[in-house]
Amino acid sequence: MSVRAPEPVPFDGKAKNLEPFLRQCLDNIHNGGFTTFPTDHHKSTYIAGFMTKHDFPRAWLEGLRNLNDTLMDDFPGFLAALRGHFSDPDARGTAARRLEKLKQTGMVSV
Repeated sequence: MSVRAPEPVPFDGKAKNLEPFLRQCLDNIHNGGFTTFPTDHHKSTYIAGFMTKHDFPRAWLEGLRNLNDTLMDDFPGFLAALRGHFSDPDARGTAARRLEKLKQTGMVSV
């Protein structure tokens, strides 16, 4: 019995949404197996298909294809390029700032 996962939400180009987007895509690729995604090109193209709805990721993808058309055939390289461009360059700093902004509201019961 095969369980079909929902299609990923199209990637909007925001760093905070990159890893959840990739997690959805990678889960689907894993669940689809070798018959659905037999090559790196199939895997890269699957993810790229969810990057065309919003302007910023679509422009990056078009530029990538124009500059390095072989990267779609190198799935680890494609993921590295995607993460390198869209991930938060200071993820630790961002997390620290979010923690500093946390405030308790209301009463605490013990």
